[in-house]
Amino acid sequence: MSYKQRLMENSDSLIGLLAAQCADLETLFDLAQRETEAAGQKDFESILDIVTERASIGEKLETYQRQIAELRRFLAAAESAYESSSLTARINKLAEQTLAQDAKTKLLLSETRDETSLELKNLAIAKRGVSVYLQGMEKGLSYSESL
Repeated sequence: MSYKQRLMENSDSLIGLLAAQCADLETLFDLAQRETEAAGQKDFESILDIVTERASIGEKLETYQRQIAELRRFLAAAESAYESSSLTARINKLAEQTLAQDAKTKLLLSETRDETSLELKNLAIAKRGVSVYLQGMEKGLSYSESL
């Protein structure tokens, strides 16, 4: 097989990988948005399901990256075309949007954690107060019929 044929084949493979990567990044971004909504609604069960889906896609994206890196080494001459393609621009934009969405989710989850921590602290204070009150009732005045 000639170099030109290998170059064409590898170029097609690279485009296919980039298209698959872009589709999975679209899905990842959609999941990130759903995760942010779930965090806002404090729907932790949905968050766990979404995190599982995102992990699966993340593994696929890592595989794409390895395959793309191998092809890019072979296609070093095509580097400038790769960098300027609209598909690459979309991939970069989706990655940035997903990171921004994750930052929103992290903020919502941090706020929920802080609120829950405060609620637990207040609950502990109330529990101590009730315990002190109930102990005082045991030591309080006893009823006597002779009075």
